[in-house]
Amino acid sequence: MSVADAVAVAAVVICLGTVNAFVASVSRLGYALARDGWGPRLLARRTARQVPYRAILAVGLIGAGGLCGAAVFGWGTDQIVFIPSTLVLATYLLGVAAAARLFTGRLRLLAAATIVPLLVTVPFAGWRLLLPAAIAAVVLAIRATR
Repeated sequence: MSVADAVAVAAVVICLGTVNAFVASVSRLGYALARDGWGPRLLARRTARQVPYRAILAVGLIGAGGLCGAAVFGWGTDQIVFIPSTLVLATYLLGVAAAARLFTGRLRLLAAATIVPLLVTVPFAGWRLLLPAAIAAVVLAIRATR
């Protein structure tokens, strides 16, 4: 096996681990949002072993849609990666802002300190920050009709 082959195998293993962690965390977030009434109720189902199978399926379908869009519209990696990265950035920012508001003492200080490096990355998202804002507007509009 050449060095290039070894690096390729390592890259595949690292990517699979990253994708697995991403799917697991995003599907759990989707499940929790649905369970608490902030997402579509159909995502709030779990198997007997507590696996949020519908949320996992939704993440897979969204990913497949992105790949189909890439094939049809000729999107490159930079277009595909920026959308989930921007959504993750918005989620982290809102999460640590909530933590800075809810916690006290050292935990509040830690959460507040975490906001600073996240804000440094915001300008790199550019116009793509409109996507989390649009999603939030749609969710709030749907919730207002319930």
